[in-house]
Amino acid sequence: MVWTDYQLDVEEILRGEDLPEAELLSFAGGRVAGREAGIIGVPRLEVGRRYVLFLMPRGTPWATPTVGWGQGVFEVVRSETGLE
Repeated sequence: MVWTDYQLDVEEILRGEDLPEAELLSFAGGRVAGREAGIIGVPRLEVGRRYVLFLMPRGTPWATPTVGWGQGVFEVVRSETGLE
């Protein structure tokens, strides 16, 4: 099985258990040796982007650590007025 690990910088925890300042999350699928193994519904995060993540409890064996697969991932974007 191919997995993609994301090293995240945690800015704020809104609710739930405390996480370290840097958190490693693993998602099923990814790219290895020039080949791609994608799984429909598993989100892909992008470097330099900001997200609000709704995470499953630690240790929950699943293809993605986010609730509802991609439904638990929200990108924070800047509006035209410059507010977030």
